Amino acid sequence: MYKSEFIEPKEDLTTDILNKNTLTYGEKTSYIGLKSTHVTLETKDGEKVYGSLKFKDPDEIPEPGKTKIAYVFVPQNKKYKDYEGSVIVDVEKQKPTLSGTSLKRIKYDQHKTKKDIPLEKYAAALIGEKMQAVSGTWMIEKEDEKLPLGDYQAVVKFIPDDTTHYTTAEIALTGQTFIELDTDIEDSAKVGDIIQLSADPKATNLQYKFYIEDSEGKQKIIQDFTSDSECKWVPEKEGTYTICVEAKDENGNTATASVKEITINKKEEEKPPVKDPESGDHGSDSGEPSKPGSSESGEPTTGNDQTTTEQKPDTNTNSNVDVGVKANQAATVNGIIYKVTKIENAKNAQVSITSLDKKKSSIVIPDYITINGVKCKVVTIKKKALYKGTKLKKLTIGKNVQTIEDNAFNGCKNLKSITIKSTVLKKVGKNAIKGIHKKAVIKVQKKQYKKYKKLFGKKSGFKKPMRLKK
Repeated sequence: MYKSEFIEPKEDLTTDILNKNTLTYGEKTSYIGLKSTHVTLETKDGEKVYGSLKFKDPDEIPEPGKTKIAYVFVPQNKKYKDYEGSVIVDVEKQKPTLSGTSLKRIKYDQHKTKKDIPLEKYAAALIGEKMQAVSGTWMIEKEDEKLPLGDYQAVVKFIPDDTTHYTTAEIALTGQTFIELDTDIEDSAKVGDIIQLSADPKATNLQYKFYIEDSEGKQKIIQDFTSDSECKWVPEKEGTYTICVEAKDENGNTATASVKEITINKKEEEKPPVKDPESGDHGSDSGEPSKPGSSESGEPTTGNDQTTTEQKPDTNTNSNVDVGVKANQAATVNGIIYKVTKIENAKNAQVSITSLDKKKSSIVIPDYITINGVKCKVVTIKKKALYKGTKLKKLTIGKNVQTIEDNAFNGCKNLKSITIKSTVLKKVGKNAIKGIHKKAVIKVQKKQYKKYKKLFGKKSGFKKPMRLKK
């Protein structure tokens, strides 16, 4: 047996043995690569020793800067011991990847700037063979620049907390501000119905155009570009339509919103007015209906509405004009739009409220109204009857209301006082009071408190610190 000898190389190996002489932090030593795993090493005595070459720790992740990379030379001749040496390489800091970062869509607001953009943040670095999250600070360049309508560009910059291993990174992204379109119908209506359309937001620097598109792609303008963010559409024929609104700002930027698959059905045949058989002949000699601006007795009306309606029952039984109502007949009383839903007999009917006056700060929903001599019980407040009615502060609901439908008062952010006189309320729809004043007080009849507390649950939009009061 003989002892293995140490090799004393004439000169150490250089970076010439490597495929490259730089690494990025996070890469393993082995990523440098060897030009050849078999080399010849010359000793100080001039002897040439043949052997194999490998990295001492191929899985090591070197620190940034000028770093020594250790290698091992294994002589083929076993009289020599393995020789360990090193070469110096440059390890650069890693730039985190931001490929998972995005700009969330945001509703247009003429006062918002780029600093208001919500970010979907993702910064990561490849360490070895695994991606690892990197913490740091995010910022958007030119953050005080106003957000335009529609598509826009923004440069997002990421500054890592660990600046020893990582550099600042940035990415150019496309974002979008959008508008919304609200309607007072769910998914269908009838020919001749009045459909209320409303664009959101209502910005002073925007112009709005409303139009419809039929199933064949043909478009028809309802209202061309104006500053009015609301309009009405009265369907003229049956079919399936997409209702659209396009907004544009002062720089010509645009955004579009739509409500798809709205079915317009055939209008029901009108039935003759229901007459009171005991009141005698209610027709005039000429057979003509009473004229707008006059009451059923022929006297001038004092209200602004042309429909002959009153909140109190009409006691005049000697009218010389037709009396009665028709199913689905609409009437406007004190700024509230009603629709006849059920005819009980010649003198009585039921109505629902389809729309409330957005200009009023206080609204009283009556127990009854009178339409053409017929006493009509007010039983339902329909979907989105006062959607986003921001001026409303006080609301009184009459004693005959049985149902408050979905989103009826959604978004009435200043509505702070609600008095419910009804003792027959059976249903309060989803989000019916969502977004009303956070400190709103709902006054109910003492005997109905427990029942109504269940009706005004989380589903209705009720949440603390709102209060239900006896």
